[in-house]
Amino acid sequence: TKKERLSEKWKVDSAVQIDQITGEEIDITNQFEKETFLFEKNKNYKIVTFSDDDSKYAIEYGTWEFSPKKTGIILKGIHEEFNADTKAKLSEETISKDITITKLLSDDLGLSYEMDDNKTYRLALSPKD
Repeated sequence: TKKERLSEKWKVDSAVQIDQITGEEIDITNQFEKETFLFEKNKNYKIVTFSDDDSKYAIEYGTWEFSPKKTGIILKGIHEEFNADTKAKLSEETISKDITITKLLSDDLGLSYEMDDNKTYRLALSPKD
């Protein structure tokens, strides 16, 4: 099932940022090298990210559900950012994201989402060992 295929720990293999105005595409894979996406069958999720200089990290967690036609997922949760050295919490915000699924195989996941900066992000992920 789609739920079983999505329920996995994923790593980003490639990432592209597309400017919605100019159409320019930039490879930003290096910004996602340490990211981990975890989608669980019980519909919980967790995404762990690190800043480019490793001075900060963020943990986003909450619940996921398929969009009505199962062409995407809706994430609702909390995004917390921490100082990597002291572990002190720097910020916390409630988030809701709509993400389009462009590919969903047991070993290949494609995601696409838009941000407020007029950019679209396309990610290709594979299971993380």
